[in-house]
Amino acid sequence: MVSTIFKILLILSLMTQAFAWTLTLGGKVYDGQTNQNCKAAFGDVGTQLDWTRKWFSGCCVRLYADTACKSQQIGYSCKDWKKTLSQKVKAFKVESCS
Repeated sequence: MVSTIFKILLILSLMTQAFAWTLTLGGKVYDGQTNQNCKAAFGDVGTQLDWTRKWFSGCCVRLYADTACKSQQIGYSCKDWKKTLSQKVKAFKVESCS
C-alpha cells in the first residue's frame, strides 16, 4: 500500500515538472509551464500548427497576424489543436494556465 502511494506521488511530481503546453509553429517548438507574454513567432500559409496542453492544464493559445499581439487575433484555442495554417501567423501568447 505504501509503495503504491509512493509511486503515485512520484508520478504526480514528475507530471508537474513537465511542460504545461507545447506549440509547434513555423518548424519551431515553443513550450512552457506558465503563461507566455506576446512572442514573435512565424508560420506561413500551408504550414502546420500543433498546440497541445498537458492534462489538467488550463492554458489557452492566441495567434496573431501582427507581432505585437495588439489587434489582429486570428486564432484561439483552449483545447489541443492541429491545423494547416490558412493565414500567416506572426505572434502568439499563452493565457489562463493554472
